[in-house]
Amino acid sequence: MTISANEVKKRGVSIFDELLKKFSEVAITFRGKKKYIVMDIKRYEELREKELELAYKEVMEDYEKGDYKIVSAKEHIEALKKIVGNDDIKTDKIHLRAYSYDATKEHFYPDAVVFPENEEEVSTILKYCNENKIAVIPRGAGSGFTGGALPVNGGIVLAVEKYMNKILEIDEKDMVAVVQPGVVNAHLQKEVEKRGLFYPPDPASMDYSTIGGNVSENAGGMRAAKYGITKDYVMALRAVLPNGEIIRAGKKTIKDVAGYNIAGILTA
Repeated sequence: MTISANEVKKRGVSIFDELLKKFSEVAITFRGKKKYIVMDIKRYEELREKELELAYKEVMEDYEKGDYKIVSAKEHIEALKKIVGNDDIKTDKIHLRAYSYDATKEHFYPDAVVFPENEEEVSTILKYCNENKIAVIPRGAGSGFTGGALPVNGGIVLAVEKYMNKILEIDEKDMVAVVQPGVVNAHLQKEVEKRGLFYPPDPASMDYSTIGGNVSENAGGMRAAKYGITKDYVMALRAVLPNGEIIRAGKKTIKDVAGYNIAGILTA
């Protein structure tokens, strides 16, 4: 849907009334300079005057730059479906509520919940969301008390527990495990104990919290005083940057002192 700048100037604020009736989100992209105005139709009556005045002011300031296009939330959902498939993106109320809170019991509803199957899908999702200014909130088990998994500004919850939950390798000789972010802490501990090994970090939520969440929150536990916390046991990791670039930080060897400690920066 494309509306000319002159039409915006001519019709003014009323145009936003019409758009809000059709879409729950409105993203406005100006030629040569992207600008976004997001309006939640549930808050429309409460914030109508303030939000529409700000929106109209911004349009009027930039209208001479040319036409702009309206991209609806539905179109973003369809684009994400092409990445993960129809079954792995949820927008129904049950899923949105289930992924709207963590251990703090604070509720912030996302616009969608996406279940990536692998690293490549995570990369493609982040690239798309970065280009379209969509907030992305990675989520493991949602067991944290810091609000790290809360979609405070909406956007999509990137849930890794469905597919990315495998222990890829346990190297008994080098005493190193390679896991995906959705692996539950207690599961990893039980598997390494079968081989006579020991993984010390033991957050109170270890029976259901994930390694990915432990790393992002640098989780500790009762054994931290003697053995240290999660960052002390992350030797290397692969990470996807907001622009979709995949990087590797650290090494599998204990002796790794060359260059910057990128793994430490991402974990601390």
